Amino acid sequence: MMKTVQLGPAHVGANNPCYVVAEIGGNFLTFKEAAHLIDLAVAAGVDAVKLQTFRAQTITTKKAMFEMENTGVRSQHEHFKKFELDKEMHKAVFDYAAGKGLFAFSTPSHASDIDLLEELDVGAHKIGSDDAVNTPLLKYVARTGKPVLLSTGMCTMSEVERSLNILLEEGNDQIVLFHCTTNYPTYPESVNMGAMVAMQKRLGVPVGYSDHTLGIDVCYTAAVLGAPILEFHFTHDKTAEGPDHMLSKTPEETAALVEKLRALPMLMGDGIK
Repeated sequence: MMKTVQLGPAHVGANNPCYVVAEIGGNFLTFKEAAHLIDLAVAAGVDAVKLQTFRAQTITTKKAMFEMENTGVRSQHEHFKKFELDKEMHKAVFDYAAGKGLFAFSTPSHASDIDLLEELDVGAHKIGSDDAVNTPLLKYVARTGKPVLLSTGMCTMSEVERSLNILLEEGNDQIVLFHCTTNYPTYPESVNMGAMVAMQKRLGVPVGYSDHTLGIDVCYTAAVLGAPILEFHFTHDKTAEGPDHMLSKTPEETAALVEKLRALPMLMGDGIK
């Protein structure tokens, strides 16, 4: 049987309810905005919220540019500089989420980001697809002993297996993988949900789905196909300033998805004909 991984009071894996993570990182600049998003996420019924932890000087160069549908052509350094969160903001947001009963964690992009999160005693670390084969970072985060949630966009199966083995070899078996397509937004022809199923059959750890699609149908499909955990961007307004808002779920969409997810075990039944 596939093992489970504990995130706060909940367990992610077989025979547990689908765990829902609302990614709010990049969709706020002030604590007031973050608190509002957390309040909306609580009302929508999610289990956790996630931030993004980075410094412009360690995540990109001043010459690097974004050129995607959700960003247009713009400086990566200017973007990341604008959305940097200092230690005090991290603590304030984590504390507020905990006070509302949500598990909160973040995606570090550099060893120094992991250090900051460890100083705040974060309960888990998420590694984004852009660092899925970053061996030094994978080893560093594994050594924290905290659960590691790893997105695998742009990876081949052999790369996923290699990264999984790196984490395991560092003595950390608290691992959750995500199938992910790193298009922003992701359109149906690029979802490739069969890859998630293939990873579930082959890798022996919980494999969920990290979403960049529009609407909730793909997330629900992932849950029907056995995803024990879903992660997606979350916003109060799809038209708000910032590249992630347009591909984020609204509170209304999220509440509708959570309602469907909670009913799913009843629909699936016990399998006895």
